[in-house]
Amino acid sequence: MTKPSGRAAALGAVALAGAVALSAAVRAGGGDDERLDPEPPSAACPAEGRIGSASHGERRQLPATGYTFLFAAGENGCFPARFNPCAPVPYVLNASLAPPGGVEDVRAAFARLSEASGIPFVEEGRSDEQPVIARRPYQPERYGQRWAPILVGWSELGLGEGPDPVGDDVIVLGRSRPLRAGDVLVSGVLELNVDAVIDRNTGATLPDGFGAGVTRGRVILHELGHVVGLGHVSGRAQLMYPELGGHTSPTAEFGIGDRAGLRLLGADAGCVEVPPASATGGSTRG
Repeated sequence: MTKPSGRAAALGAVALAGAVALSAAVRAGGGDDERLDPEPPSAACPAEGRIGSASHGERRQLPATGYTFLFAAGENGCFPARFNPCAPVPYVLNASLAPPGGVEDVRAAFARLSEASGIPFVEEGRSDEQPVIARRPYQPERYGQRWAPILVGWSELGLGEGPDPVGDDVIVLGRSRPLRAGDVLVSGVLELNVDAVIDRNTGATLPDGFGAGVTRGRVILHELGHVVGLGHVSGRAQLMYPELGGHTSPTAEFGIGDRAGLRLLGADAGCVEVPPASATGGSTRG
């Protein structure tokens, strides 16, 4: 990862100032966010103490912060690994098993993520690649001499085969993983469960859109947060809280902490240099 330039440092200062202002607003407003982020991030080391949150299924204590990151990058691991926000980040869809409205929800989720992070996501159409988590980030035979675009697709994961339940009755919809080369995220995969239900007994499916309760849009936004490098947190008001049925946010919206983390992953943090695509340059750790 390149060291921040003068422009990047200035943008980082803007992001830090915004995070401080949001922290003050949260303390004034109270609620679940009040105890999440008592200290603003360090301008010199914004990722300090915020790397490596628990994944689905882990029961250790989650970080009591407004946001965490999946990967450390840069000198001394002080900056989160992230996509280059100064160039379009492509994604493709394998919609062969997509439920009605599923493609529209994915597109809307990417638009919301782009608005919150400043990263320009661009749809490149359809792909027949199967969405598996152990995906290669470099596939020249399929996508040419470049890093593979983010892949979103649906699989028949079954009612009991999802990564983790989000409540007593809800079966999780998606599982995702960022793919990186060194300190930079270069691709990703989001596998969605076409068999997801909201009630085991009745077989009722997750509602589409981004409205109240546990919706398909809420889960897609959460998983795309992982794709761009966000980890889990313990605050229920944040979209990155792992138990989707326990969110206190009435609709599928990024919380204050989520947005602070996305600014440090996105355009406000400046550009990063992406290494040339190669078969040996990617990592699937997530």
